[in-house]
Amino acid sequence: MGCVATTSKFGVSSSSSGSGESVPVTIPNVFKMKKEQAIAELRRAGVQGDISEESSLCGSVVEGRVIEMGEVCYQHPPGGRVQGSRLVVSIVVQTEDPWHGNVGTHNEWRLMPKLVGMTVDQARAEMSRVGFQRDERVQLVIADEAECKPNIVCRQYPGPLDRAGINDGKIIYVGRDPNERRHAIEEARPESVAAESSRTEAPRGESSSAPKPEPAPESFFTVAAEPAPRPERASSASSSGEKKKWGGNGAPAFRDEANVPQGPGGPMNRGKGEPCTDKIDHCMRPGVWFAVGGVIAGRQYRATPAFELDKKWWNWYGQAADYALLWRTKVVEKPSELVPGEPVVWLVQEDPRNKWVTNDFDALTTSRWTSGVIESVDTDTFRVKGWSGPIAIDTARVIVETKKAE
Repeated sequence: MGCVATTSKFGVSSSSSGSGESVPVTIPNVFKMKKEQAIAELRRAGVQGDISEESSLCGSVVEGRVIEMGEVCYQHPPGGRVQGSRLVVSIVVQTEDPWHGNVGTHNEWRLMPKLVGMTVDQARAEMSRVGFQRDERVQLVIADEAECKPNIVCRQYPGPLDRAGINDGKIIYVGRDPNERRHAIEEARPESVAAESSRTEAPRGESSSAPKPEPAPESFFTVAAEPAPRPERASSASSSGEKKKWGGNGAPAFRDEANVPQGPGGPMNRGKGEPCTDKIDHCMRPGVWFAVGGVIAGRQYRATPAFELDKKWWNWYGQAADYALLWRTKVVEKPSELVPGEPVVWLVQEDPRNKWVTNDFDALTTSRWTSGVIESVDTDTFRVKGWSGPIAIDTARVIVETKKAE
């Protein structure tokens, strides 16, 4: 039997049942090469079989590096592995703009720049340069940490090269001015003690009053001290004995020392935890409702997690929630709970490799929560009117109670 020619996506490769046997070849590493360059490199290495381009998405960053349009983000087998020369090699190529996505929608995002080490003004300018124009979405937090210096960014959220929603809040952390700390201590001491201290400490010829703290930078909409953890009620633990990092501690909503509303459940976990799947209620907390702008078939609205305090509704950045409707929701337990023609809230899957957020801070602040009207329901997925493609049922929440804006 003779040689049979087979056409692959990238040209013709030959195969044979009786001649030209496959020989071992070492697969080269083609990560971040342009597609054409990667194909040429694989052929030079002796790959004779098909080179298949998979339809998966790359996301923006792989192994800490931004994957530009047309570059390879994944290959199988990986570089360095030996396989037969006639076997298939698969690659995934970047087909999206890695820096800016969902343009013109409420889920529009850009990659966060690295801000650590910058001054507050430099961080503000850098945020503006990369496309984050809304200062009121950035919160400046004064952190009492040894490594944090006054007016210098020591931490940020979201992290460098993370996708951040244009309409989502961001946080930068700077150290407290030591003069401000001393002033606060003096204010907290009894007047007689403070006065005596000022008389003994003030050099001759200078005012004996405590030094006034430097005014906080005005570049960002909120300046607040990082809230100290509040006493927790009996907390539940995981099966491993570790403290649960989602669901809150049962504490009520409150205002912090800067009078900023803080949501129920106490401090939020900002570190990496377990994926916020439907099995753990998407990391929601008691008292969480979703604020939405309306419900019209064929249109989608952002669904913002919100809480009530002082007879008003707030998002988890302590800002007044903007809404036409408030929905109390629950995880979908079976497909029959999803009814065509009824509204639904779901977590948009921007990157197939990162289906879930991984801490309750992200779950309560992300702009990925979206609402729409159900069109049809299948076994594991459903469709929303005006939304392209099926949606995984495990990302959805059904409405159990509605309140209208007064």
